[in-house]
Amino acid sequence: MLQTKRGRAAALIASAFALSACADSPTEPTSASAVKMPTTVNKFFVAGDACQTIDFNSFAHGAAVTTVQLFGTTLTFTGQVSDQNGVLSAGDLRVLSPFSPLGPDADLRNTAIGGLCATCTSNMLVINDPVDGTAAAPSDAQWGGRITITGFPANAYIRDYQLADHEVAAPPIGEPDSRLIVNGINIAPAGQPQGQNAIITVETTQLQLIGAGGVTFILGNAPIQQGSEAIDNIRVCIRQDLGDDGCTPGYWKNHPDSWGPTGFATGATLESVFDVPNGFGLDATTLLQALDLGGGPGAQGGAQILLRAAVAALLNAAHPDVDYAQSSAAVIAAVNAALASGDRDTMLTLATTLDNQNNAGCPIN
Repeated sequence: MLQTKRGRAAALIASAFALSACADSPTEPTSASAVKMPTTVNKFFVAGDACQTIDFNSFAHGAAVTTVQLFGTTLTFTGQVSDQNGVLSAGDLRVLSPFSPLGPDADLRNTAIGGLCATCTSNMLVINDPVDGTAAAPSDAQWGGRITITGFPANAYIRDYQLADHEVAAPPIGEPDSRLIVNGINIAPAGQPQGQNAIITVETTQLQLIGAGGVTFILGNAPIQQGSEAIDNIRVCIRQDLGDDGCTPGYWKNHPDSWGPTGFATGATLESVFDVPNGFGLDATTLLQALDLGGGPGAQGGAQILLRAAVAALLNAAHPDVDYAQSSAAVIAAVNAALASGDRDTMLTLATTLDNQNNAGCPIN
């Protein structure tokens, strides 16, 4: 079973299923196609993968972006700004709201307040221009630069992202395709559609699980190619090895001798594995004790029901002889996100999913 699991994961990664920045222009979109132009649908995406989107709607206009929460983990953002010769220096990453009158970017403001972008409806991230941008009134950097994001959970990959105002033409020449570098490989497609004062969707061309170095978005391309796009809605997914085994909480409770290969001890606490909010009063509960949690009303009861299923899912995912439907990293990330929501229905929905997977059939003992 171990060889089957490893072989399947290797095949998913090896096949990789290959498919297939915004200057301030005073002009309106020249055609209906400039409003929304997605690229070819990603063929490697699996419907069972867990996905979340990095957006910037919780930030105020002009706010600096250094960290964002995703899958219960903290992602770190750093920026570099380019000059017209491609020389990079430390860059300031700021949020630009399309509904703010502050700032020189008419092409990134929504038409509702007299701007030019009909499809700009959510906050975007820009590399702040050192010449005409300020903290209160950010501007997308004329020559582009780089945005690097680190701290992703294991088995994560980027499915797609959005660019705002990827210019058809801007003097002296138009903006080049954005690039997305993962593990040293550019996974953004060539020939990205262009639309002045519009939003385009860029779908990645291959599966690259994100390594410790994170990802880097490159806007612009020296020398003297402009690259002043804004970026938004980065969709991140966690690859899930869709196996068909699963042992129930009752099995793991009654067979502590089977825990050894998982690397988890019966006496380890929930807080040592999951990010359990203090208000639930479960931090010191052991993994073995969690398998006997009975639930109850409200969010606290929902957390108990979820964690009972989650511990079994964790052990299933970590055991080399159980071909489980998810990786242990995916289980932990999903459980942390549900617990952080504080919403009983969210926690019970995930608990039901895990319970179904835990009842798939136990191949050990």
